[in-house]
Amino acid sequence: MLATQLHDVLAGALARLAIGLIGVLQPHNFRLVTRVLFPAGAIVGLAIASVALSAIFGAPGSLILPLGLPDLPFHARLDALSCFFLLLLGSVSAGVSVFAAGYFRRGEGTPPGLQCLYYHVLLGSMALVLVADDADRDHAGDPYNNRQSRGEMRVARPRAT
Repeated sequence: MLATQLHDVLAGALARLAIGLIGVLQPHNFRLVTRVLFPAGAIVGLAIASVALSAIFGAPGSLILPLGLPDLPFHARLDALSCFFLLLLGSVSAGVSVFAAGYFRRGEGTPPGLQCLYYHVLLGSMALVLVADDADRDHAGDPYNNRQSRGEMRVARPRAT
């Protein structure tokens, strides 16, 4: 049962990414962004929050997706801690999405479709980070920081003479 709830969370994250892409395809369409895309984002946020609430007291579930680097798939896990933070993320983002839909003004600043992309890609990525299960195993997704930390460790050690 948790595998389907994990699938629902992943589908919600992908829906966020799709909403952002629709917004960037019509960056100056004020009505589409404020009347359709941000309210749709609020609905997706409530859906993620409801899935997290229903799974918070269940047994942890995991899933291995064939995404990412070769021979290094994406491991996803839905446990009580990730459900708690998904509940927070979904419910808060629903309120922010409803507020943001009325916040835009015509002809001021960055085009609304571009802001829609930034906002929904951020929220979708945050949901994916919350269900990621392979952050403690290997940091293959962030090789720059690994090289940087190794370099800092070399600097910190004095040379033996």
